Amino acid sequence: MNSKHRGLGRLALWAGAILLGAAAPALAQNPTTFGTLSNFDVFNDTGSDCHGFEIELDGISSSDVLYTFGAPYERYGNPVVVDFPGGVYVRYMSPYDSGTGTFTQTTAQAPAVITPTNGHACWTGGSGNYLTSGCEHFGMSLRANPTKTIYRWLIADPARPGSLRPSGTDVSIPAPTWSVQPPPPAAVDQVNPVVVAVIPAEPAQAFEFGEPLWVKIFETESPSPADLDHLLSDDPAVPQEAVEVEIEWQLLQESKGVPAQIESGKQVAADSESVTRRYEFYEYVGPIDPETHEAKPISDSNADPSEVGNYIGAQMAAVNFRAAPVVPSSTTTSTTLVTDSDSDGVDDAADNCPDAANDDQADLDTDDLGNVCDPVDSALTVKLATLKSKATGMRSLTKGRLSIAAPGDSIDLSQGLQVEVDDGGATSIVHDFAAADCANVASRTVCTSADKSAQLVLVRHAKDPATLSWVMKLRSTPAPAALAFPMTVRISQAAAVDRVGEASLCVASSTSLACH
Repeated sequence: MNSKHRGLGRLALWAGAILLGAAAPALAQNPTTFGTLSNFDVFNDTGSDCHGFEIELDGISSSDVLYTFGAPYERYGNPVVVDFPGGVYVRYMSPYDSGTGTFTQTTAQAPAVITPTNGHACWTGGSGNYLTSGCEHFGMSLRANPTKTIYRWLIADPARPGSLRPSGTDVSIPAPTWSVQPPPPAAVDQVNPVVVAVIPAEPAQAFEFGEPLWVKIFETESPSPADLDHLLSDDPAVPQEAVEVEIEWQLLQESKGVPAQIESGKQVAADSESVTRRYEFYEYVGPIDPETHEAKPISDSNADPSEVGNYIGAQMAAVNFRAAPVVPSSTTTSTTLVTDSDSDGVDDAADNCPDAANDDQADLDTDDLGNVCDPVDSALTVKLATLKSKATGMRSLTKGRLSIAAPGDSIDLSQGLQVEVDDGGATSIVHDFAAADCANVASRTVCTSADKSAQLVLVRHAKDPATLSWVMKLRSTPAPAALAFPMTVRISQAAAVDRVGEASLCVASSTSLACH
């Protein structure tokens, strides 16, 4: 098939004995599947070491995730399954050693030239080279079809030690959507269903056309239900022989506003319980239109060797359509279901800030409230606090000491500081210092706003490095207000650690307040 189907994106027709021109309407007949299973090999081509992997499943919930491929078969162990509005995350994450400041598990960068491994290097039982292969194997069993599946590598977040964030580029391994349809009207056999799998192209973004991929598809059906633990490359249950090729090569590429996909389906045999497909994905390295990013292969269904680049990975997918999904044969594979309201990877039952993301669970004052939601993480000693009301606004001078003796404590200026002075009524002066506003000079740290309306000076004591003195001057321009005591001073860093102190012995007048 050499035509490019520009009006429909790059689309491969159904393989097998039945080509259904009326197949699309059938997809709307509330198809029923009893369980889909998906295992895949994926290489770390992000350009940096990774410490985890995230699977986003839209349109389903954690109750639809029945089993996962995990410990002891891959380095990250069993994943956590976290609901979010509209879907669920399945996250494989490395533990973090706070003592050394490192993640204990790492997926190294894959080699520059990647060739198919048939899965041997991607899990603990596949090869002794697994730990250095740059390849992983993940998977899950579902009882419902996600509306969309997205894969992401997770890397260290330099802004939040101990935290992981997406690498920035989604993994180009499409996941199939399955449906089980009634037999077509023209079929002699009006009993056995048609089983269809659809994989989408990567959406177009910067150009008119999205990123092209070469796809090779193998297919088999079995009289036994598929088992997640056997959806491994080189397992006899997975089709990968030449006689099992369903589509030898097909280019998959989407143009903006015109979805492209590969549909594979056929009417199954009378004794079949499951259908399994292996999808292999390769980079397209042939000619590309520089303006539209449209691939220009010699043939979009017969790949020329010069146009086939690195092996990206393989998706092993199956559907059980006559019975519920079977429990994996290994009793060690399991799923940890959690309720995680803030999506930080920590179960609400154990999270010290269940409504604010803090996967590091940092708690400076050990009061079981994490820093990000604790209003007071460390105490300030306020020696002097004054407020003066003038016709031009409010002015404040405060002095005191603070301690950084607690384990893990420090003055972190990397994300700036926020300072605040409040009286006991409605008067408040707040200022944010950016990191660029602060400079270290000898034993002092001086933060000054561009308009000179705010200044904070921190002085380290040579005889007591754990204690700092501070002096802060602030002014604001709102209309003067009546003043009331006590006075509260707050110095916050990185939007997490709040140092708070109060001065309650005060002398007040109609225009000023002085406390210590």
